[in-house]
Amino acid sequence: YGLAISSWNDSQLKKLERIQGSCLRMLVGAYKSASTSVLRHISHLPPMAIRVEALTAKYCLRYNSLPPDSLLHLL
Repeated sequence: YGLAISSWNDSQLKKLERIQGSCLRMLVGAYKSASTSVLRHISHLPPMAIRVEALTAKYCLRYNSLPPDSLLHLL
């Protein structure tokens, strides 16, 4: 849940990409040498950097559409 409001550097995103690739290989039953980009394409999963950008944009849109007296605005 905190992915959209956290700041991520490149090394953290790469670590998440590796973990996502390992999980995809396990789920699909692919070899360790299988391309993660192909596995992401097959499973319709975007790269983590794009996912973070999408969640951040969604969070910003939601934040801007809330009334001024909402709890999130008061924080």
